[in-house]
Amino acid sequence: MSHLNRSLTLTVFLLSLLSVVAWESVAVGDLLVAAKGVPLLLQQYVDAVQALSMKAAEMRTAGKSAEEIARALHTERRALGEFYKNLTPADVLKQIYERNLAKYGDKLGPTIEYLRNKGKTWEEIIESAFRTGGKDLGL
Repeated sequence: MSHLNRSLTLTVFLLSLLSVVAWESVAVGDLLVAAKGVPLLLQQYVDAVQALSMKAAEMRTAGKSAEEIARALHTERRALGEFYKNLTPADVLKQIYERNLAKYGDKLGPTIEYLRNKGKTWEEIIESAFRTGGKDLGL
């Protein structure tokens, strides 16, 4: 397992623990829902994605270029997406994959090449790495 994968796995694990501790939850039907009324799994994903902003700040402090930061964050964001999609109920996952394929041509969402071909700058890719989408799916 590469250093990046070990780091990402540890980060996801720690964020999941923090999310469970930080959020009261209740069962609503088959979903565990955070106190805010958001499914707990979704809230954990949002928290993990938003935490990527800390990594961006660390990389900037270390003198990394915008391209290096964008590529690293994009890779981690896709890995987080894949991790949480593997935990997503099948019916919801089907909707997500269908939407992503139709919108981006990739079931996991936009690739870095897709974003660059759409004219996104490295800075815009960095910013998008810690924003979640799916509002059109009610997420």
